[in-house]
Amino acid sequence: MGCIYSWCLYSKTIDTVKTDLTDYPYASTCGKEIKPELSIGRIIGNNAKKLRKPIETSIGVYKGLPGYEFDRSHALVVSGYPTCLDGGCDYINFKNEADGVADRLIEKGVNVIQMHTPDYTQYNLSGEINVTATKAAIKNAFFANTPNKDVVHLAGHGNKPVCDEIHRNDVNGEAAPFGPANPFVFASSCLTGRYVGITSLAEAFLNKGAGVYLGATESGRCCSHSSIAKKFYENWETYQPIGSAVKETKRSLGSDAYEKFWSAIYHVYGDPKFGWEGPLIGGVTSLALSAQAAAPSSVNVIIPDYKVTRVDGEDRVEIPGGYALFMPGMPLVPYYKVFYEYPRDYQIQDVVLTNRSEPITATGLNISDCVIAIPGRENHNQSQQLEKPEWWPEKAFEWTTFESPESTTLAITIYPFYYNSLTTDVKFYKNYSFNINYTVPTVEITKLETDKHIYERGEKVAVDIELDNSGTEKEDFQIGRILRRDNQIYRHAGNL
Repeated sequence: MGCIYSWCLYSKTIDTVKTDLTDYPYASTCGKEIKPELSIGRIIGNNAKKLRKPIETSIGVYKGLPGYEFDRSHALVVSGYPTCLDGGCDYINFKNEADGVADRLIEKGVNVIQMHTPDYTQYNLSGEINVTATKAAIKNAFFANTPNKDVVHLAGHGNKPVCDEIHRNDVNGEAAPFGPANPFVFASSCLTGRYVGITSLAEAFLNKGAGVYLGATESGRCCSHSSIAKKFYENWETYQPIGSAVKETKRSLGSDAYEKFWSAIYHVYGDPKFGWEGPLIGGVTSLALSAQAAAPSSVNVIIPDYKVTRVDGEDRVEIPGGYALFMPGMPLVPYYKVFYEYPRDYQIQDVVLTNRSEPITATGLNISDCVIAIPGRENHNQSQQLEKPEWWPEKAFEWTTFESPESTTLAITIYPFYYNSLTTDVKFYKNYSFNINYTVPTVEITKLETDKHIYERGEKVAVDIELDNSGTEKEDFQIGRILRRDNQIYRHAGNL
């Protein structure tokens, strides 16, 4: 069983969403932020035989046993019906996600086959959709393409037992759907990873030889989450374990509510070390941490040139290695992030923009507004009445830090691309310089003990504390303490 843990987020631009199945309490071990330090995987199944299956698969692939294969050389990328086969779902352009995933896999040398399930729609003589024939055609085409695939990516509407028209019963009905291969299956879809009280699609794939599965325990938010799916493949290094790639993708995400929600609901099923064959090529992190000297006090950032793709009369703008800014009702523009590591005890005080190059201008781009699809409801931005600013976004950059047991990471989010939806004008800033102000503490707590473990209400607490000052000067210190009772926090401070 996974961790039963409630986690909520709220933003002015999103309704309250909640997940009660998340790995956050296990994977995030340090700091207040939700950034996982551990690679977590769940072994799922309704009996001991099914629980053993993904473990045996991982061992077989690692040892190179006969009948077990995984080398990330071939992939099947499937996109589903935008509004479901029956037309009753929110419109989501799953083919756009699939095209982006395929492009990123091809760039890494993977042989990719794409399948768009609406292409297999069957009709009666009256011109109506023949549901039974359509499902059969999709099933036959899908399993005709699954043998010998190392990656299977599914982008479509989903529920616990199904993604688009690929149902768990279809998977269970196949004797050996992947042949000798043991693929990584990523269902970029709602709920297919939720297995409590039901046999999920995740369990079906693992029981039929998939090496590992990445799926969601809740309904996602599109198209923010499809953008993160493409980012995952962009960052997945050769021979990098799936669990490591998922962990680093989550660590690379920002504080945006939709990104945090993706991180909370998408989990690895199976061995998180699956896919590892030795020393990692390109390193173990997708954060692209700075190669400059440790603890830089100033940095220069060069933003890659943006790329424009026209789809159905609309321009989609991407920055290689960048992200998409999702704000319902606002233009869908790209942004960029850089990361720098500092020793664990360094305290980042401020980040100051000291120089930005002159803008590169353009005009005539037709950039669509962001639409967030929420299952079972209208597209979210249809209920928003937001007044657009003249230029979007309205800020130049922002920064934050997050901790791990070994280091503190500084993340600088840069907004180099600005769009005017009234004039279709564009401003793009390519070069940035920042000063980074930080302090290096000379004092650490070397001992902290209380005289008792349990106290009665109102009883005084005696604390024995020792400090080590490695500096050359005497210092005055303020000691703070926090008392917690349920959800209430009581803060006190005193001088020393």
